[in-house]
Amino acid sequence: MKREIPFMTAVAVIGFIGVMATVWILFDISKNTNSHFSNNEVNKGMSYKTAVIETNKGIIEVELLSKNAPKTVGNFVTLVEKGFYDGTKFHRVIPNFMIQGGDPLTKDNDKQGMWGTGGPGYKFADEINAKSLGLSDYEIRSLQSAGYSYLNDIESVPLVRGVMAMANTGPDTNGSQFFIITVSETPWLSGKHTGFARVSKGMDVVDAINNVRRNANDVPNEPIVIEKIELR
Repeated sequence: MKREIPFMTAVAVIGFIGVMATVWILFDISKNTNSHFSNNEVNKGMSYKTAVIETNKGIIEVELLSKNAPKTVGNFVTLVEKGFYDGTKFHRVIPNFMIQGGDPLTKDNDKQGMWGTGGPGYKFADEINAKSLGLSDYEIRSLQSAGYSYLNDIESVPLVRGVMAMANTGPDTNGSQFFIITVSETPWLSGKHTGFARVSKGMDVVDAINNVRRNANDVPNEPIVIEKIELR
């Protein structure tokens, strides 16, 4: 049986206190593509304001930004209602940058070598307004030449500390994985990832997770488990 090879995309090369580090975001490349969502799914996202993420390290409460990314929030809410995230782990932490979770493969420790490649079995489009993020015409053209496309009917959320955004491997490859930013700002990611939530309580928990010991692949040495997510 032919095995699909996961792709890795370098999203930036950045300096941390003078040391250059390459940032990789792993995600699954699925054969199935959802180019649009039903009105029911979008409306479902509008029905909730908050998601309470219960982890074995504490509770993280996030505000759902449905006006900024209605389809992305609708997708997240739909997965939460199915219990998709229950028992998954934050499988990747990079201090002073972000924590990443949402991969269903992390429920199985025997599949650790594949963590970061799992998803819901489909991928969907970005929801980004590059102009509202303050990107220049030159930056927008450069990103468009790389395959990104942008909307004008929403206002995007800047990818700053506390924002929760979709992980991906490039344009329109969103699924279930997300990351929460722990650094003040991430200009190298602007225009490439959809922000759809913002931490309203429990940023101390996010920071604690961000600082756990990890191995050479940035996998925490101890399991950081999402026990359940409650929508309010």
